[in-house]
Amino acid sequence: MVSGEDYWSDDVVEIVPVSEQAAYIRVSLQFYNGHSCDIWGVGRAEGAHIVYHDPNPPPLETLPHCTLSLSHHGPNLLIEDAENTCKSYCGMRGSLMHQTLPLTSRRPITYMQRLQNSRNYREAMSAWKGQATP
Repeated sequence: MVSGEDYWSDDVVEIVPVSEQAAYIRVSLQFYNGHSCDIWGVGRAEGAHIVYHDPNPPPLETLPHCTLSLSHHGPNLLIEDAENTCKSYCGMRGSLMHQTLPLTSRRPITYMQRLQNSRNYREAMSAWKGQATP
C-alpha cells in the first residue's frame, strides 16, 4: 500500500476446458495499492494460444474490443493484452499487458463444482453458447 503496509494477495488464473477447442478462463491479478484486474470468459484455441475475444462492447465506441491471450512463454504462463484493449477490467495501477506467472505455481482446481456454479462461469458459458445470461 502507499502507506507502506504490506498485505498478502494471490494472483489466480483458472483454465477449464469446455470443448476440444475452447476453455473457460478467469484471470484475477493483484497490483500496487490494492488495484486489480478481473476478467473471465470462454477463449478459443488459436495456434498455441487460448484467445478470449470479449463479446461485450467496449466502454467507448472508439475503443477496440478487448482481446486477451494466454500461452506458454518458457517457464511461464504469459497473459497478454498487447494493445491494452482490456484496460476497463483493471484498476488504475493494473494491466493485463505482458503479465507472466511461473508455471511452477500451477495447482489443480479443487473447487470445480463451486467454480461451475459461480456467476462468472455461468455468464461465460451463456455468452459462449449465444444464450442470454441466466
